[in-house]
Amino acid sequence: MKEHQSFESLPELKFDKNRNRVNLCPCGKDNRDGKFVPYIGYETAGYCHSCGETFLPQRPIDQRTAIGPPFSRKQISKPKSKIDFIPVEKFKSLLLAGKDLYGENHFFHWLGDPKRGEYAFDTKTINRLIDDYFLSNSIKYKGWVLFPYIDISGNVRDIKAIDYNPDTGKRISQKNGDTQNRCYFIGKEILGNTNANTERSFFGEHLLRGNNKPVRIFESEAAAVYAAPFFPESICVATGGKNGYKWTEQTTSNILQGRKVILYPDIDGHEQWEQDAEKVRKYGIEVQVSQLLKNSAIKFAKEKGIEYSELVKLKYDLRDFLQYHKLADFQIK
Repeated sequence: MKEHQSFESLPELKFDKNRNRVNLCPCGKDNRDGKFVPYIGYETAGYCHSCGETFLPQRPIDQRTAIGPPFSRKQISKPKSKIDFIPVEKFKSLLLAGKDLYGENHFFHWLGDPKRGEYAFDTKTINRLIDDYFLSNSIKYKGWVLFPYIDISGNVRDIKAIDYNPDTGKRISQKNGDTQNRCYFIGKEILGNTNANTERSFFGEHLLRGNNKPVRIFESEAAAVYAAPFFPESICVATGGKNGYKWTEQTTSNILQGRKVILYPDIDGHEQWEQDAEKVRKYGIEVQVSQLLKNSAIKFAKEKGIEYSELVKLKYDLRDFLQYHKLADFQIK
């Protein structure tokens, strides 16, 4: 009964709409992206969408002794759920179903768009990317590309369906006034189970098997695919977003052990990935954050007479830098 009374004595907690008033999540991550939502009246109590933790306010000592330390999800030990992989036969059927739709695919159209002239990818390069990453087409969403998340053991964990602007190669976002969400993970739909555990790997992780090549990590799947031909000596993978895949956790980043790792965050996530790199280095992994994109964006903004902040809003990434380079004479570190 005492324990119940102690919980009842907690004040009413409401989330603050002004997420950015708190600079840091209690877990230590920068809150510039607004992932940590504080409770009204508190600086270190709230919910973090990045680390998945709920932080409740500290209680007075006489109340805390009855129920233990402040609640945190880390204190609840849950057995790790079995991952529900997409069966190989279902994945093969998906690939076959969309095999005649590559000509309608907006992302592939951009890769080989004749308007890009000498900078467009040729058919051989595009086909190699399709084969290497098992890229396919959506039947349900015409023109969309399917990015399968296949782990190092060859298990298909999830599939991401995204639409791209065929003229710019950039994802079509609801932020630009579009009324339709044009990005879905469809693994649970394929499995016919909304409760399926489709815990993801790195996108492109299957390419790490059987080699010790350097790894170049990007935020988006499209950036990793586009960059791959420019870095044939490396494996290009993606996290699926700035905070995607929980790649900074030791249990997931261990797959990078023994490799040279280079990070290529979009410029709006550069500072955060600098901090993330520090965390991963503590696991004994050799990792560095490329300054290429940041320096390129600064130069580009100066040349065009625009504010650097505008490029940050546009999520300037490696595709913006590489689109003016030919494969034949490309040399970069």
